[in-house]
Amino acid sequence: MNAFSISLLAIVPKTNIGVAMIILSLVCLYSTWTLQARTLQQNPQYELLVLSCLTYVAQFSGGVALLARPHLTWIVNGLCYVIFASFVIALTRAWSLIQGEASTRLYPENRAD
Repeated sequence: MNAFSISLLAIVPKTNIGVAMIILSLVCLYSTWTLQARTLQQNPQYELLVLSCLTYVAQFSGGVALLARPHLTWIVNGLCYVIFASFVIALTRAWSLIQGEASTRLYPENRAD
């Protein structure tokens, strides 16, 4: 949701995406931490948690920088890499969910009922 929303908003001409980046980064940080807290005993993925948090903190910082200096293109260029990282994180999470579902279908003994 994060990367997709920012990507769509960024293509609107003459839009300062700083506010949206700040709001989305805070929402995503909150949801990441609550999800991690709920699944801590089941399957902790600390590498993905750290990568997600670093991405959202960079997005927050970039959003603040864009609010202060909306015409600096290097900030937007750097944030393109942050958005790319967000897409990678989202695809990694989706792939792990697909693998988990397929694994319980193929091997019912792995199911955590």
